[in-house]
Amino acid sequence: MKRTRKPSLELKDLPTTFLPSVKSVYRAIKESFKEKKNIVAILPMGVVVRAIEPKKKTEDPWVVCIDENGKWVIPVLNGHRGANKFAELIAAGISAQAVITTLE
Repeated sequence: MKRTRKPSLELKDLPTTFLPSVKSVYRAIKESFKEKKNIVAILPMGVVVRAIEPKKKTEDPWVVCIDENGKWVIPVLNGHRGANKFAELIAAGISAQAVITTLE
């Protein structure tokens, strides 16, 4: 008989805003963040970051994060402008895994 463990915290109990991928997503993210609501978005990370603090993506530099253990390399901004490829090069160089959240 298969045993299932009941989670100690139900998803419905979390003060979280789940956002659909729609045109109003920028406004919804910005408002949720301003109201200190947690956000779960099924979107590229750069979209979420830009919604919180919009700038000109054609002028911003790449932003790539590497976790403390050097296992994951994550392009945060400007994936399509080169950060995805740069993350893959870094990952290959340090034997890590690039985590690409944009469509290629």
